[in-house]
Amino acid sequence: MVSYPGDAREPASRVREALLRWHTVRSQREGVGLVVKWWPDDAISDAEYGSDGQAVFNRRVGDQADIVFAVFQQRAGTETLRSSSGTIEEIERAAEAGKPVHVFFPANWVDYPDLVEAKRHLETDCGVLTAQWTDLPDLDGLVSRSVESDLDHQLIAPLLATAKHKHSVTGLIPAAARNFQGRETLRDRVTQAWAEGHGTVALCGDGGRGKTHLAAWFARQARDKGDERCDIVAWVQASSKIAVELGYTEVAVKLGLAEENTNPSDGAAALVNYLSDRPVESWLLILDGLDNCFAEVAEAGLIPATDGSTGRVLATTRFRSAVVGAQNRALVDVGVFSREEAVGFLSQVADLPEEMSADAAALARELGYLPLALSVAAGVICGQRQPPGVFLEQFLAKRSLREGLGGLDPEGYPVVMADAWAATVDHLNLVDPSGATVRAAFAAALLDPAGHPGIVWQALAGSGFVVDGSRFGKDGSSGPAGTGPSKPLPGPGSVAGQVPEMLSRLADYSLVNLQGWWPGVVVSMHPMTALAVQDYYGRTHPAGEVVELISALAEAFDRSMPSGGAADKASSGLFARNLVHLAVGNQDHRLWESALGGLTRRAVSRLGDHGGVSEAVALYQTLLPVVEGTLGLDHPGTLTTRNNLAWWLGRSGRVGEAVDQFEVLLADRTRVLGPDHPDTLTTRNNLALWLGWSGRVGEAIEQFEVLLADRTRVLGPDHPDTLTTRNNLAYWRDRKGDPPPG
Repeated sequence: MVSYPGDAREPASRVREALLRWHTVRSQREGVGLVVKWWPDDAISDAEYGSDGQAVFNRRVGDQADIVFAVFQQRAGTETLRSSSGTIEEIERAAEAGKPVHVFFPANWVDYPDLVEAKRHLETDCGVLTAQWTDLPDLDGLVSRSVESDLDHQLIAPLLATAKHKHSVTGLIPAAARNFQGRETLRDRVTQAWAEGHGTVALCGDGGRGKTHLAAWFARQARDKGDERCDIVAWVQASSKIAVELGYTEVAVKLGLAEENTNPSDGAAALVNYLSDRPVESWLLILDGLDNCFAEVAEAGLIPATDGSTGRVLATTRFRSAVVGAQNRALVDVGVFSREEAVGFLSQVADLPEEMSADAAALARELGYLPLALSVAAGVICGQRQPPGVFLEQFLAKRSLREGLGGLDPEGYPVVMADAWAATVDHLNLVDPSGATVRAAFAAALLDPAGHPGIVWQALAGSGFVVDGSRFGKDGSSGPAGTGPSKPLPGPGSVAGQVPEMLSRLADYSLVNLQGWWPGVVVSMHPMTALAVQDYYGRTHPAGEVVELISALAEAFDRSMPSGGAADKASSGLFARNLVHLAVGNQDHRLWESALGGLTRRAVSRLGDHGGVSEAVALYQTLLPVVEGTLGLDHPGTLTTRNNLAWWLGRSGRVGEAVDQFEVLLADRTRVLGPDHPDTLTTRNNLALWLGWSGRVGEAIEQFEVLLADRTRVLGPDHPDTLTTRNNLAYWRDRKGDPPPG
């Protein structure tokens, strides 16, 4: 932690920069990383603790620090309830706790009476050694030598020893499917490849063959295997290069290798450097769904170098070309079940008598021995306690119908899944004639396959859509999106109580996977199952009903989105990713004209507010082309999305890009909305702000001066936006050293 009184901001910044520079240059060689905390970034306003902000900072930041650096310039600081200054209080607490403390006074400290007293108190009463700095380069050297001294004298050796044996798990590892098959032969091939020195093993195969479930088995073993468990287990969704970088950065932050808002490429590099060829820790890195971006991820150096002895990488992918022949990578083909495996699977799961084995074999053959399709069929057979021949008849009938009507058949998508799902619908409607279970399956199919928050289902039940379809007219028609009545959340004993039972039924039929416990259950659906469900529902239900369900989902997300103390980076990210997935997958202007657009932007920005700045940037970059294509380039919703993307680019440290984007946005908003529109004025405020943070302080002051006059004229002198502009102008004048006029 860097501690300093208010007048010493410049030398404190220099101390912070020196520590970060040491981390960049030396952390890999020394085997220790530095995460630097200080007041501007880490002070937290919290009304619960009243006005004693120093106590909050002590508890949240100061007491958690392992090493303290303190620097003075002319003053000792402002008195607190417990000490002569906040900085001295932080030094006192660190010294009392036996932590390494480095205190730097200016060479002319004798010219300032309260520094004389502060130095005497710290050296005599607290036993703290102090050093003197003459200029900023001299301060750089003092900081670097202090870090080296701590290492040389092993003052932080216990911290390193603890860190090396700390068990860290990152990412949502899928729970075991109810009908999971171990496939020991494939597992043995993976283990053997690692033993032969192949650090990276790729599970290759088309969709629906169980690659993710097999990878999850290895992840659970590494996480749960007692004394033999891995020190680091990380599950990363690898749908794109930026997704991999974000996942890596999350791991790096958890390990203390990077700060929360680190640029994803830097956070990913920190993790790769840390994991590559480390002889001490054992680790397992899972890259799930590394399909189209396999080559891009590999070329970017995002696959850690390892020989498979202590560190291991396991990827799931549909593409062989990026793996075959690659150095130190092994390929394990994950095919469909053999005839014997398929029949054995059905017989085991459904507990079939011997006389039904022929029907089981016929059904397995028609399902192409595809594990996912067999799992769905097994769920129906178990649920109905009917022979496999009954499901086979239904399946063949649905296949004939599909062949007559045509249907979805994208690349890599076995249409056998569409037929298996269509046959399953008949059985679900027997179990639940209301159709609620089928509607629930479609709702799950629209959301992120990686998982969505189960608590949303309570709110969705309150809308009346899933449970009883009450949002529709008697003829099944639907009104405009977003016009359904807004109902309060249901209470105990109401239809919401049916939600866990309904989701459990879908899990019994192998249509969804449930992880965790209510109310924190996470629900996921295999992407191929989702495609089959969407295809069927879209062909058999009115388009207006589909739009209405999406609108109901948006309302449910809005009602259940966590706020206040319940909101954190993980929960905010789950909500934001699902709303972006919903918006990207359903580009209907009626949805964007209703609440979905604003809700999605609010969820992504909330993720940024709770520490997910880099992911907020990535989600806005995903969202913007969709908004532009759906609403048009000049639509207010498009312009707002561009504003938010530029803002979070700045917050992520990409200040130059933020300035560039705000300049272009200002021209467009002026043209479309006019110079005095509140959104145009907001853009001018944002542009001036980021100009200041980019170092162009003089330009920022000039723009704030003109903006203040315009906001006073348009909004009035007491409008909150006008007052904000006055505050910003005063801040940047102070940063430049200009006194306020008058």
